Amino acid sequence: MPAIAWRAGIDRNPVDLTDPANIRWLLSCIWPGTDRHDRAAAAMDLASRLGPLVRQGDMIDDLPALIDDSPEGPVVVVTSWSASYLAEEERSRSRKVLEEAGRTRTVAWLCYDAPGTSDLFQVTAPFPVGRDLPSVLGLAVFGDGRTTFHSLAYVHAHGAWIHRLDDHMTPDI
Repeated sequence: MPAIAWRAGIDRNPVDLTDPANIRWLLSCIWPGTDRHDRAAAAMDLASRLGPLVRQGDMIDDLPALIDDSPEGPVVVVTSWSASYLAEEERSRSRKVLEEAGRTRTVAWLCYDAPGTSDLFQVTAPFPVGRDLPSVLGLAVFGDGRTTFHSLAYVHAHGAWIHRLDDHMTPDI
């Protein structure tokens, strides 16, 4: 695993995880019977102690400044079920932001979202038999004026399973 030099996030309304009332509220929003309560509580506890950088802002408009503020080297932008909430025009703007950032440094986009959310991650393989409707895990790398992209896997929407689509999971970055 590569070393992670820096972590940062963007949220329109960041939640203060040092406030117990916020944690209680978030835990109460978890669907019953999903066995996610303990994992979510542990993740919130860890985040409250480590205090990761989460800036208030827009995931498209404020991404260039966040990338500019990151340390030298490749940047990985991770989205998880957020792109599907964007209108088509916003998805296009988001991709342009990543392409523009990729002109001066390598930027990888790891996208975990609904099938068809991005035209970069079209999957022709049939959905895994006997599984819930899967999400698609895709990786696009922007750099040197070009874009490479791979649809890596079908994934359960909450991480219960992964179905790899090929054995070449990580392109050169």
